[in-house]
Amino acid sequence: GFGLVPFESALLGVPCAFAPQASLAEVVPSGAATIVPWDAAASAARLHELLVDADARSRHLRMLTEAAAELTWARNAEAMLAIYEEAAAMPVRDAAAVAGDAASAEHEARQHEQALIADHDALVRRLVGERAHAQRAYEELNAKVGFGLSLIEPGGALPEDLQRMLLAIAARPALSRLLFGSAGAGYRTLRRAGRAVRRGMGRRG
Repeated sequence: GFGLVPFESALLGVPCAFAPQASLAEVVPSGAATIVPWDAAASAARLHELLVDADARSRHLRMLTEAAAELTWARNAEAMLAIYEEAAAMPVRDAAAVAGDAASAEHEARQHEQALIADHDALVRRLVGERAHAQRAYEELNAKVGFGLSLIEPGGALPEDLQRMLLAIAARPALSRLLFGSAGAGYRTLRRAGRAVRRGMGRRG
């Protein structure tokens, strides 16, 4: 189909979201299309501009209404008649060559569109795969580190310089056993003392 919606919408004073694809690419003024193929961010920016900027909206509507003024039934009939007259007057060999060129151009355009779709689908598959890989890596790390993840994740309880220091100590077995063993023993002692205090307070209560 020809797709008159952008022009009908503009004649009613309403912007239209459309891409410069298929037949619209031949008749829509350059820069009037609001959707940028395969670019969601750029498309959103153009649509947002039409929603918040009255001048941009007026320019958009003016371009489309001026183009719509040229798309009359009379001009269409004249162009169609000229095409038939040219085809009738053209030698058979030349007509076949023109038809072949048109078919080749359409085939190339279709192949280009299919290639764009394939590239887009491949990008989506890659991003989905990367997300799944990142999720698996996080789950594996969480399974290894457990509650300690809150200490080392971005914004964790341990600052980065302290994490580096602890890693350096852990790389020296003798030093790490002495330091971490003492720290662990101290933690266990404090924990037992805390439990004893809580039990004592419970009996008093």
